[in-house]
Amino acid sequence: MPRMAQVGVAVAAMLPQFSVTGDAGATRMSLPWMFRHRRARFWSIVGGVSQPIFEGGTLLHKKRAASAALKQAAAQYQSTVIAAYQNVADALHASLSDADTLAADVEAENSARSAYELTRGRWRSAT
Repeated sequence: MPRMAQVGVAVAAMLPQFSVTGDAGATRMSLPWMFRHRRARFWSIVGGVSQPIFEGGTLLHKKRAASAALKQAAAQYQSTVIAAYQNVADALHASLSDADTLAADVEAENSARSAYELTRGRWRSAT
């Protein structure tokens, strides 16, 4: 049962319980006679209310335990979300660092290519 529902169940157990039942029928076993005579029919409606009077604090402690479990679940969820955001931030930071490294490598390659072209040009002119 979800944690929020457990709190609701604990609170509901502390409140009065209402019940209504009804019944209808007839006093004769013969089916045609039952519908011909109104006096043979009967009906009843019964209502009831019950309220826990003394549970020795059990209901209150069940409610507190359910509320504490709900708070714990919320804290765990919050911790999970924060950890997920931290993982995303770490991945983005690593990606930016990799992009910076790649840009530096490209710049180094371009510098090396320029140096090679200059050296090659001087060597050709010397020969």
